[in-house]
Amino acid sequence: MFLGVTVKMRYQVMLVVFISCCIAALSWSARYYHDRYRQEQESVRRLQGEIKQAYSVSENLIRVVNIINQISEVTHQEKQHVAREGERQIVYLREEMKNEDCAGRLVPASAIERLRDYQNQIRNITASAAP
Repeated sequence: MFLGVTVKMRYQVMLVVFISCCIAALSWSARYYHDRYRQEQESVRRLQGEIKQAYSVSENLIRVVNIINQISEVTHQEKQHVAREGERQIVYLREEMKNEDCAGRLVPASAIERLRDYQNQIRNITASAAP
């Protein structure tokens, strides 16, 4: 009977060792996969932050492009307005000068020379004042 108890105890010890090994394997597996899960969660959070940052940059870029387009459109409209205003002034001056007899006369050469000298004086003053 002593041998029978020994065999029975061996089986019990082997069963306890086997169960202990299974519990150890399960706890190691749970810890390993939990750590992997936490790493993946951290990776997901980091990627979500990068996505938000990229989205913010894209929104700002689109906003800047829209502002530049609006500025270009306003500038283009202003240029067209100035051109129309200039054409209207030319038409107005032509109509006003059509019936004036002095408009058909030539400007005296001495007056032209004095105007050119005055123009050169203004250019020289402006050029010397510029840094």
